[in-house]
Amino acid sequence: MAMDIDPFSMLEVSLQEGPEIDSPRVQNASSGVMHQVENDVQIIQPPPPLHFYGSDVLTPQRAVLQNIQKLSATSKEEEKFRRRAYSSISLVLRKRLHCTICDAHIGAYLGLKDMDIEHPLLKVLACSKCTLKYHYLDFPLNVDGRDIRCRWCTNSSKEESPLRYCNYCPFAFCEMCIYRNLPLDELASNKNNWICFVCNVKDLWPSRAVLWALRVLIDTNLALKEEKKWSTDQSTCCKNKVSKQRRIVPMSQA
Repeated sequence: MAMDIDPFSMLEVSLQEGPEIDSPRVQNASSGVMHQVENDVQIIQPPPPLHFYGSDVLTPQRAVLQNIQKLSATSKEEEKFRRRAYSSISLVLRKRLHCTICDAHIGAYLGLKDMDIEHPLLKVLACSKCTLKYHYLDFPLNVDGRDIRCRWCTNSSKEESPLRYCNYCPFAFCEMCIYRNLPLDELASNKNNWICFVCNVKDLWPSRAVLWALRVLIDTNLALKEEKKWSTDQSTCCKNKVSKQRRIVPMSQA
């Protein structure tokens, strides 16, 4: 006797037993752990293909580590640039001593510590609030081996400030950070063949020199025991402005 089979019940079984669809994932550059992409993270512009992917040796994770090591070091050429730019170390007081991320006034006084003024990666000026945020965030890569956050401010790609992808490494930087900290012609450069300022670190030399000079000036006056003179902000930017009076409180004094 033939058995009647309900085709709709068989369809229901096949759907229940079907393979699960994986959610979008990105790979962490430091640990290789897979993380699920947050809903608010969107890559608005698809990144161009990376030139170094033709090599089996230089993986995206290794390229990130090389960039970090590169930024931690100071070449002899960069040291010469700093000495030429600041033949007198006090010249740094004439600079605009602001956070390169949020533009908050940092200033110059002896209470500043490295954690209050140094960007963890780029070694440029950054306030304690932005630095703390940077330390607590992860920088995963997307499925194409690209950053999903700006390496300067940590923001993801937005319509008003999309990420600019380097064509030679996994790093990405948002256009707002590029506009705020680099010459205007940097934004006009070819987006499809853009070289970031980590691959071409000379673009960062002026900003890195400001941080270096400020640290040297603070250390020098500490050695001379000039605490009384330097108890107040010695910078000349934002003079007589409220933003200078409401400077960022250092983490060491919070």
